[in-house]
Amino acid sequence: MVSGERRERVASTLAPPPVISRGAGYASLIGQVAGKHALDPRLIQAVVAVESSYRYDTVSEKGAIGLMQVMPETAARFGHFALLDPRDNLEVGTRYLSTLLRRFNGRLDLALAGYNAGEGAVLRYGGTIPPYPETQRYVQRVLEYYRQLRSTVPAAAVPQTEMVVHTSGGVGNLGQLWRLLTSGSPGSSASSRT
Repeated sequence: MVSGERRERVASTLAPPPVISRGAGYASLIGQVAGKHALDPRLIQAVVAVESSYRYDTVSEKGAIGLMQVMPETAARFGHFALLDPRDNLEVGTRYLSTLLRRFNGRLDLALAGYNAGEGAVLRYGGTIPPYPETQRYVQRVLEYYRQLRSTVPAAAVPQTEMVVHTSGGVGNLGQLWRLLTSGSPGSSASSRT
């Protein structure tokens, strides 16, 4: 059993910055796009917060573009090219995340790792989160933002969807961290509808 003080200390090191409040202007659009792909809009908000801090015109040094930091090759795969357009960017990023969730059997941690490092990296490491520090931090941050949004945005405000997402699993420290943050036990692999 982890003490409340330790849980609070761990949670505070991953606490989302005020950037999430910037997402209010995109809430309706995110809700529409997420609903179309049967995903929880709060998950998409968490990804956008980590990827771009809600800046639609952000371009990374690796060439990822827009709110969800989509690579042009990924956009082409889904037939979209206007990545500086918030709707197109959200459409491609959300569709890709939905594809990854299906590919990894609803394992949110693996889908997020695939979104960050590429699905090939997850497969190369035997269906686990690759041992890249950037990817491990990314997964932790998105899961923490998502947990925080789920605790502050009422479920009644989120449309019910059909995608089943598993938010825990045998992922070593990340799985332990998730259970710590959600107060779940190792055997309770919290499966939630998003």
